[in-house]
Amino acid sequence: MRRKKTLMILCFLCLTVTFAACGFNKALTPENSDINTPNKQNISVNSPEAQQASAPTLSGKLVIEGSTSMQKIFQGLSDTFTAKNPKVSIEYIADGSSAGINAVIADTANIGTSSREVKEEERSQGLEVITIAEDAIALIVHPDNGVTDLTREQVAQIYKKEITNWKDVGGKDAPIVVVARDAASGTREAFESIFGVKDAVMADQEAAKTGEVITVIAQNPNAIGYISLAYSGNTVKNLNIDGMRATEENVINGTYTIKRPFNIVTKGQPDALEKAFIDFIFSEEGAQIISKEAVPVKRQ
Repeated sequence: MRRKKTLMILCFLCLTVTFAACGFNKALTPENSDINTPNKQNISVNSPEAQQASAPTLSGKLVIEGSTSMQKIFQGLSDTFTAKNPKVSIEYIADGSSAGINAVIADTANIGTSSREVKEEERSQGLEVITIAEDAIALIVHPDNGVTDLTREQVAQIYKKEITNWKDVGGKDAPIVVVARDAASGTREAFESIFGVKDAVMADQEAAKTGEVITVIAQNPNAIGYISLAYSGNTVKNLNIDGMRATEENVINGTYTIKRPFNIVTKGQPDALEKAFIDFIFSEEGAQIISKEAVPVKRQ
C-alpha cells in the first residue's frame, strides 16, 4: 500500500511539472506575450509609421550658388524640401552661373547651378555635372514695339550692331537699344553660343540679373534683350524667332530651339544631405516644381 501511494505521488508531481512547463511556454508565445511590444501595437514593416521610424533624420545647411535664371526653381525646391526636413536649411545665392561653378570648385558652396554648358576646363576640376531641365531663351521687347518676328540672323546682326534701326526689321524708325547680360551670366553665354555672336556682342547696356533686363525693356520701347522664358510676363513681349513662338509647349515639341540646359554641379562624393536633396530634385514632386519654370528631364 505504501508503495502504491509513493507511485501516485510521483505521478502527480510529474503531471504538475508538465502542465507548468506547457503554461510557461504558452506564456512566451507572441499571441500571449507583451514582451518587446510595450505599446501593444502591431506595426507592419512596410507601413508609413515603420518607414518614418527607420528613416534617418536629415539636418544641416546647404549652400547653393549660381544662376539667377534658376533661382525660382530652387526657391520652390528648397521650400518644399525644408518643409519635409525641418532640421535642414538651404541658402541660395543668385550671382551667375560662373560664380556658382567657381564656388563649388573652391568648396564654398555645396551645389552650383549653371544655365549654360559647363566648360571642359571646369569639369576637369573634379566636378560632376547633372542636367535637371531644359529652358528656352526668349528675345523680349517693349509691348508697344511693332516688331513681332525676327530671324536668327537678324538677332545676331542686331547684337553685333550690323542692324541698328528698327525700321530695317519691319519696325518704326528708331535706334535699337541692345541690352545684354553681364559676363558672369550663363544666359549670356548660352545666348552667344546659340546665335554665334561670342566675343562679338556690342551692347548699349549690360544687366547683372534677369530682373534688371526686364525692367530696362519694360521702360524703353526701343530696347531688345533676352531672358529665361519662365521670367517673361505682361510687362514685356516675347518675339517669335524664325516664325516659332517662345512657349513651353514649343520647347517640349522641339519647334522652338532657342534653348539651353539647366545644370547642377557638385564636387567629390556627395554627403547624405546633398544626395537627399539631389534625389528630391529628380523625384516626381521635384519634377512638378521644376515644370512650373522649365522642362524637367529624367536623370541620366
